[in-house]
Amino acid sequence: MRPFLLPCILTALTLLTGCAGKGGGGVMENRSPSVLLTSYAIANGMAEHGLISRILRHDANRADIARLIAVDHNTWISIRRAAAAPTRANYRLADEGIARILDFSTSVEGVPATDRPARGALSPQPQRIR
Repeated sequence: MRPFLLPCILTALTLLTGCAGKGGGGVMENRSPSVLLTSYAIANGMAEHGLISRILRHDANRADIARLIAVDHNTWISIRRAAAAPTRANYRLADEGIARILDFSTSVEGVPATDRPARGALSPQPQRIR
């Protein structure tokens, strides 16, 4: 699933960036509800993965879970409202909800430059989890 998730996310972000860059924002105002649904599905999956990771590390509590459920529910209502009545305000609320969902996703930390192996050097073998 992981090898499939990253290309999907990058493709979606590339498409959204391309749409936002053309026409001075006019394209983003005239987008279909399916674009919102796709963004919601991607953000939701990322947030669920982030929360599950936090639960496994014992960094999440019931309040965090309840907060994600509430944000997810409110975002879904905003998306349905934007689909039924596609106004600039409804799209803005749906976009803000998707951004709030993304706050629950796991951040990806880069590898410091000093820890990178030299070119052509073999990387260490992954350790088995016991």
